[in-house]
Amino acid sequence: MTLTNTFNAQKAGQISRILGIIICIAIPVVLVIATFFRDVLPISSVWLMWGLGLAGWALSLALLRSSHDLDRARDQALAISQALTQVENLNLTLRQQRHDFFNHLQVIYGLLDLGDIDDARGYLEHVSADLRRISRVMRTSMPAVNALLQAKSDACEDRGVVFECSISTSLEGLPMEQWEACRVLANLLDNAMDAAGQLESGGRVHIILDEDDAGFSFIVTNNGSPIPTEHLGRIFERGFTTKPTGQGLGLAIIKDTLADCGGSVHVESNPLETRFLCRIPKKPTPNS
Repeated sequence: MTLTNTFNAQKAGQISRILGIIICIAIPVVLVIATFFRDVLPISSVWLMWGLGLAGWALSLALLRSSHDLDRARDQALAISQALTQVENLNLTLRQQRHDFFNHLQVIYGLLDLGDIDDARGYLEHVSADLRRISRVMRTSMPAVNALLQAKSDACEDRGVVFECSISTSLEGLPMEQWEACRVLANLLDNAMDAAGQLESGGRVHIILDEDDAGFSFIVTNNGSPIPTEHLGRIFERGFTTKPTGQGLGLAIIKDTLADCGGSVHVESNPLETRFLCRIPKKPTPNS
């Protein structure tokens, strides 16, 4: 979905919500009029006004529900759009590396032919480090997740934050769509980068993707300032935030997205690190 369609979905949701609220306010007025003038108006008119009032209430509830569905569709479209952009960026990076590969070989061959062994070794180490940076996030079966991890690795590098990635699962069989996994991981990593990025130096973000017989684990830690104890019980509430420009949606989105597939999220925070643990149970197999 394009940004224009996303904006249209957002506008439609707002209109539905406004209409629903207006009808909710207007209906009691109609019912009060019908009740107050029941001795003056024909009985058929009173019943008609009551019928219209009840129908209006049903319509307002439908409009409010529609606005919620439109908001959800907008969020899904935005997450998918972001995932596609990240996949395109990763694909571009891989094409650039393939294009540069033969150039690198020619440089190394030339240095070796000139007998510059140390220069060749240094050049090769630089090229290898760049290849490892890409390959460490190319370990899952979900291209969108791989692209997201690469994008967040680059973002950490730009902010002077060390990005560590430990992947011991291909995410094969994960009971959620790629864009849903990206939605969870992106919000976790953004919060971790914000916290670690506030340190003058030594900021670190570590993500672990793992699985066992019961399910999958997403673990994201950072060494930024701890979450105050009084906030730990509220950080997953929609609208709760401690950031000056925050909206309080990221962690609530994580909780709701995981709940839709039977998963959960927990947080631990101390002066050394803050750790978010997400668990997603595997779907039972026919033979289990």
